[in-house]
Amino acid sequence: MFGVRSGQLLSGGQPVSTDPGVDFIPFAVNRAGSITRTFTIIDGKLHWYNDLFLDGEAHFCQVNSGDVFITFNGDEFGPIDCTRVDIVVYYGM
Repeated sequence: MFGVRSGQLLSGGQPVSTDPGVDFIPFAVNRAGSITRTFTIIDGKLHWYNDLFLDGEAHFCQVNSGDVFITFNGDEFGPIDCTRVDIVVYYGM
């Protein structure tokens, strides 16, 4: 389970993060990266904005195995056969 707090996406207290110049990462916690903000929810969908990403926003994609990745420099620099998807947010109690 993930939650957005102060612009960071956290799971178990660990952030989802990346570093400048990285093309894509698995959608998972990664506390080693220097970029951790700004996650936000718009119209029930997760967005990750940062000026270092192409056009200022990361995108999510899914491969045939079901694994989800986050891309930062355009779809052509993501995993092979990765289809862009939206991450729909469900609010827990």
